[in-house]
Amino acid sequence: MSGTDEELALVAIIAEEEEFEARRRWRRQCRAHLHATLAFDQSWLDMFRFSRQQIKRMARLFNITPHENYDISP
Repeated sequence: MSGTDEELALVAIIAEEEEFEARRRWRRQCRAHLHATLAFDQSWLDMFRFSRQQIKRMARLFNITPHENYDISP
């Protein structure tokens, strides 16, 4: 490998790591927002018009349990 090839490979690795970190930050922010959202009561959540299926899907995606005040039964 020449110096230029090595530099390009290094730049590609750094870009990939930065993208990975950005995605991880985004997932962490989404998870934090979802935790905060699910901590409120059902009437507050209904203002956002989340369907029960959406809440179930988000809870499953982020591997969390909805707050006991939010009934997600069918």
